[in-house]
Amino acid sequence: MNFRSLRNTVLGIVDTLLLRNSQIARINEFEVTKQWGLWPDRSLNPLTRNPARYWSQADEDSITLEIISRLKIENGNFIEIGCGDGLQNNTLVLLSRGWAGGWIDGIDLSFDIPMNSNLKHKKGWITKTNIIEYIKSVAPFNYENGIDYLSLDLDGNDYHFMLEILESELSIDVIVLEYNARFPNYAEWIMPYEENHQWNGDDYFGASLYSFKKLLEKSDYTLVACSVQGSNAFFVHNRFIDRFSDVPKEFVNLYQPPLYYLVHDWAQKASPQTVKQMLRQVQN
Repeated sequence: MNFRSLRNTVLGIVDTLLLRNSQIARINEFEVTKQWGLWPDRSLNPLTRNPARYWSQADEDSITLEIISRLKIENGNFIEIGCGDGLQNNTLVLLSRGWAGGWIDGIDLSFDIPMNSNLKHKKGWITKTNIIEYIKSVAPFNYENGIDYLSLDLDGNDYHFMLEILESELSIDVIVLEYNARFPNYAEWIMPYEENHQWNGDDYFGASLYSFKKLLEKSDYTLVACSVQGSNAFFVHNRFIDRFSDVPKEFVNLYQPPLYYLVHDWAQKASPQTVKQMLRQVQN
């Protein structure tokens, strides 16, 4: 065996051991979570009973599809603020179904969007003063008729951005936002507005779920589900609430603790070409 072959063999063994150790660590964390009673009963909520993941971080995809099914929305529209590079987010599953929408983030997409596409993208630093302008600039539809689905995840000033959106004249059916699951049931906490805030990976971001719940209730939205990791909360406007009568009413049965270790690779690596082929042309 030559040096190159020996080197490749050793690297392969190391990679296998690292992967195995990582998998064992996840299993151990999962077992400890159950033993401590930290794992909520996800079957209590019909929106989280049958989890599925396609392009979202965890089970946001299945919650999204169940909600829009109950609202009977076809060929809808969306806005996602904090879309990342376009390969993993909450609205790719809607794009795959032919919806039109807009993405906003401070980073580049991993692919170019063709002219006259059903998807628009705005790169820029979001503040309280420009967020509504940004939303309107990427809407490839008549936003004055309403937004079917809006997702907000910016790891920082989310509460203040959400407040700006609610105080605008935008009509939105479904709102999905990232909450700070560090804070338990009924805890109120909001990160002060910092225009240049950049998340550094700790728990200084956003707001508690209860703080978001109180904010959105003032604008006639009801919390109906949280993702399995304790990352995203789903709210629907009260004009549709009769379609969610089977969802638990108690806040403690909707809150999901921070089980962030559940994040790991899913299926094959997402390809920019796959997403690009999901786009379609729209008529001017």
